[in-house]
Amino acid sequence: MGVVDRMTRCRGGTSTTVGVFLVLASLLAAAPIHAAGPDEAPAQTAEAANALGNTRSGTSAPDADPGAGPRGAEPAPTEAPTPAAPAATPPEPEAPSSAPARVAPTQLFARSGSWLLSADDALPLFSVGASNLLSEDNAVRYGHAGGFAAPAAPSALTLDYVLGARFTIGASPIVESTIGSDARGAIHFVGGALRVGHVFPLGEHLALWPHVGVAYVTSRPPDAYVDERHRADLVADLRLAWTPNGRWALTVGPSLSAPIAVDQTVATERIQRDCELSGGIDCGILAIGEPNPNVRIAVSAGLTVRLDEEPGQGARSEHDRKPVRFLVGAERIVSLARYRVEKGGEERDDDQLDLGVADTTSRFPSMPRVAFDVVLQERLTLGAAANVGFVRTGWVQRSLYPDFGTGSLVVGLAPRVGGLLPATDWLAFWPRVGMTWVYSTGRESAYHLGADVDGFLVLRPVEEVGLVVGPSLSLPLISGSEEVWHDTAKVLSVGVSGGLLLLL
Repeated sequence: MGVVDRMTRCRGGTSTTVGVFLVLASLLAAAPIHAAGPDEAPAQTAEAANALGNTRSGTSAPDADPGAGPRGAEPAPTEAPTPAAPAATPPEPEAPSSAPARVAPTQLFARSGSWLLSADDALPLFSVGASNLLSEDNAVRYGHAGGFAAPAAPSALTLDYVLGARFTIGASPIVESTIGSDARGAIHFVGGALRVGHVFPLGEHLALWPHVGVAYVTSRPPDAYVDERHRADLVADLRLAWTPNGRWALTVGPSLSAPIAVDQTVATERIQRDCELSGGIDCGILAIGEPNPNVRIAVSAGLTVRLDEEPGQGARSEHDRKPVRFLVGAERIVSLARYRVEKGGEERDDDQLDLGVADTTSRFPSMPRVAFDVVLQERLTLGAAANVGFVRTGWVQRSLYPDFGTGSLVVGLAPRVGGLLPATDWLAFWPRVGMTWVYSTGRESAYHLGADVDGFLVLRPVEEVGLVVGPSLSLPLISGSEEVWHDTAKVLSVGVSGGLLLLL
């Protein structure tokens, strides 16, 4: 029995050892030559671990014969391991919803179908040539001298429409006339200008905006011997426009007005009759001023605003608008109505009423100007309008650039305080009170101090853009002249004017 027991134990131990080697051999034979992929290695490792555990626990592997001897034992045919199924391809992540592409401000500014309103000469910088398109004098100007010392060129608003491919077409009416008066200061000015242009983007915020066009004006001067004057010009300018957001742009650049036709109608019969009544011998030599045939070259800064919102963006409510901190304005660009009374001066007790859609003379004290205001707490505004410039005039026959005689330096300052009071989402009231001080030295040495009262309406068609229109009253307080022989008139002016405003 002992021998039999020892043989049985030996045989059992040998069977266990043989079983382990057979399992390892079958795994090596079935393993592929190539390196196992990351999905196959875990399956094979688990299978080998199970076989080894069964062997150690005294059970034979399912692929081995427990009765087989250690020598000459043929391993039972093994079943090839089923290759692991390839890992499922992870689902492709959903593409994020594409945000709308950002459009450059210059592209928004010149978007097809937009309306643009411009005050091209809001801030005159330099000009030489014809003082006024129908004036008999030439003039050179540096800065913004206004109309205190000499008549200035007309100021008007130009409305442009953006066609396809950033082409623009625009027009500006130039109309102002004195009602029921033929006094020396009367105005009878009718005309307009047409132009085409193209916006060339130079970057996100900078663009070049050239124009070419024609202008025509006719005037009936308050002159006994001239019935009408006519002038047609070829006009061109080259403006650099900077826009921060596509809603408005600051522009600057040169402009040219070259006459292509200049003419005037003379009252010949009146001249002959007056000459004969005065006892003249040769009535054909009566000197009459000729219309100015010279060009006008100018450089100025301006403001252009867009009048329509971006596509898909409706009108904003007052709560959606960002708070206004600064106001930058081009004021009194167009004079819709103006009643003016002069006491003293060369024109004794003269008064006149002017109506129009432009300012053709820059007549003091209601002349166009630029201004800056700060919005304080409780919608209180504090600011000022200012101008400084030099002007010299000369005869047409002498020189295009008047370089003789004494010019005039004009300095003006108009501090004011007001309140910006919203009424609706697109309308606000802007009442103001202030003072205007103007001083001119040189050929016309004079000064003026007056009180101003304004009651403007601010229309807000687009964020940051305002159209200003309303009445203004200028009351003379102190005026005088340094010349003892020159009496400066005191001027009272009441009118309705319009301009552009940025609400920043």
